[in-house]
Amino acid sequence: RTVVWLAYILSEGDHRMSPVQEWAEAREMFLEMSIGSSVRGLDFSDDRLAEILNYLAADDMWEAFEADLNRHTLRAYDLQKGQIRIDSSTAKRFIKVTPDGLFQLGHSKDRRPDLPQVKINMSTLDPLGLPMNHGDD
Repeated sequence: RTVVWLAYILSEGDHRMSPVQEWAEAREMFLEMSIGSSVRGLDFSDDRLAEILNYLAADDMWEAFEADLNRHTLRAYDLQKGQIRIDSSTAKRFIKVTPDGLFQLGHSKDRRPDLPQVKINMSTLDPLGLPMNHGDD
């Protein structure tokens, strides 16, 4: 079922759980043929998708899922590094701040200085918008 949610995210450009059930209901026959098992829209309710997130929250479960998902993936790039763009954003959480924690208090673009946040940066290679792996040369 996780693969169907990923298909939704990629095809619709939307990571929210709430619209997935209706999307899946409109594509039940296609999804059944694609994943090789019976499918109902209810299988993709936001409650059931939240169960997937809880399952994947465990590192060992995520690593197993990621290994299975990438088992047949082959990527080959011969790209010339040109202009690289960096975009930064923040994410806030209702959690306790600790001195060595990832989330800290600071300037908030969301006007919520009371909530700790983490800064996130992403580098992309122009003109493709291809995300850069910062471990690459």
